[in-house]
Amino acid sequence: MADYTVLSECTTLVTQLTNIDGATKLILIDQNLTDSAGTLNGSPFYRPYYVAARQLQRNRTDQALKPADGATFTNLQTMIQSFLEEQKAIDTALGVEVPAGFSADEALERLCGCKDPDGYESNPMTAMVV
Repeated sequence: MADYTVLSECTTLVTQLTNIDGATKLILIDQNLTDSAGTLNGSPFYRPYYVAARQLQRNRTDQALKPADGATFTNLQTMIQSFLEEQKAIDTALGVEVPAGFSADEALERLCGCKDPDGYESNPMTAMVV
């Protein structure tokens, strides 16, 4: 299990969960982890499952992901939802203070493509570095 207070461990976890690599993408993952970090007991608390889900949403051109055990996943929507639910559970259980715009619960609501209260189409990616 990654130490959620160590950026490098969370970056490694995100890359393991998504199989997204490359120097440029690793820089973006680090930036997204930093931007979406909550606070726990006054210290940064990185949220790798949230970032993994958002990275997968951005990288929909990847049709299949192959984890280390050899299984192939082609239903990215289910995987994204699972990562967001995992992050929501961690945030809730530990009482992580999540910055505005980075709520796993809000991201889950946007997965359906629902409209926000003002009637505009929600874009779950606007808060993340692209």
